[in-house]
Amino acid sequence: MKKNLIAFFTFIVLFISSTLTIQASELNVDKNNDDILIEFGFDAETIELMPVDKKQELAEIIIEDPSKVDLDVSYFHLDNLSIIEFFANTDESELQELGLSSEEVELIENDLDDLREITKDEALETLELDTVGYKMLQNALEENPEYNTKEVLEENTITASGYISSSKLKYTQSVANKSTKTKPQYNVGINFNWTTPYYNYLFTDRIAVAWGGGLNSKNISSSAYYYNTNTAVTKWSKLSKNYSWSKSETPNKGIVFSTNQTSNVGNKLKTGYVFLDLYQNKKVGKDTKIVSQFAHQIVKIGGVSISGSPSITIGTGYNKSQQRSSTITY
Repeated sequence: MKKNLIAFFTFIVLFISSTLTIQASELNVDKNNDDILIEFGFDAETIELMPVDKKQELAEIIIEDPSKVDLDVSYFHLDNLSIIEFFANTDESELQELGLSSEEVELIENDLDDLREITKDEALETLELDTVGYKMLQNALEENPEYNTKEVLEENTITASGYISSSKLKYTQSVANKSTKTKPQYNVGINFNWTTPYYNYLFTDRIAVAWGGGLNSKNISSSAYYYNTNTAVTKWSKLSKNYSWSKSETPNKGIVFSTNQTSNVGNKLKTGYVFLDLYQNKKVGKDTKIVSQFAHQIVKIGGVSISGSPSITIGTGYNKSQQRSSTITY
């Protein structure tokens, strides 16, 4: 009996020890995956929300052969002052012609009124604007009789005044080669992160991914994460909601992913990702490209389209990141 009890407790100890070892091992693997991806160039805050299986897959490919992963990182600046200037100098009828509802116009006017009431001290503390920045904000809020809305849209100069009080987006395209000798397959990942909030939030943001070669797509997943903030351009607060992106797919050519800039009052889209695999059942031995781009909507005109060239076309009414491109063999 005593031997049986000893054997039983020995088994329990070994079982608990084994369980703890497995759990610790899993945690360490996940942590190591994060470290590997960060060292490779991925954004730390973005990969924190990336699916564990995607991190594992990318980390394993990088360990096996770093040359199999093409990582393309860019930064996109959105000038909030020029957007504020645009709305302050565009009357209600013009905004409605651009697709805004009367309720949306009212929300914009209320936001502008709130900004007009901010004192210099409040701007320094809340908006983190210095004296020059506060003066530029006041200038942007003033009506300019020479401001021409149609001309600004046609020339796409909404972002022309520089990076004062700008919002910054880090945009990353990764393409991991999972091909065999006979079958091409590539995992495409798009990750983005707004490091600071943007002013406008009433519209839709889009990520376009296009490719050549007539490749098929599968394993499509996406998520958009919304963080609390306020209507002014301040700092991000806590995570509020997350949703999958809607998608419009052109078979064998590309996908346009879409999501709202806000999910409810008080939050805005901050970070997110899309993933997909591109594949073909037989290797041809030709080269083509995978291209992607982020589009941040300012007004409801124009759209985002793709073709099999591959190419992405983003119409008027959007601020956009630089197009990212990777060459693949299929």
